[in-house]
Amino acid sequence: MSVTATPRWSGSFGGFSAPFVHPDPEQWQRDAASVGLRVDDVRVDDLSWDFGSREAFTAWCAVGFGGWTGHLTAEEGSAFVDQVVDAYAEATGSDHVFRFMQLVGKLSRP
Repeated sequence: MSVTATPRWSGSFGGFSAPFVHPDPEQWQRDAASVGLRVDDVRVDDLSWDFGSREAFTAWCAVGFGGWTGHLTAEEGSAFVDQVVDAYAEATGSDHVFRFMQLVGKLSRP
């Protein structure tokens, strides 16, 4: 999302909201309880996927970023993905390892 706010892309993403929801664990538990579910377990795993190369990671991103690149031409989409991978590499120190936090929970009905 920070790349969408850069001067190069801000005109293409005015009013754009991220197409994915990333709730924090406490909010997720409150939401589950509000619809009558019991949270039996919740954790956040720190995970990573090593794609082995920038090219493989970029190809995966090109598919996964459809919510963003769908607003762009094919050429712009490729340039956008490249810029996101550059920004990601700067932030994480790798242009081929995807690091992410995954919320894992177990719900039941009381």
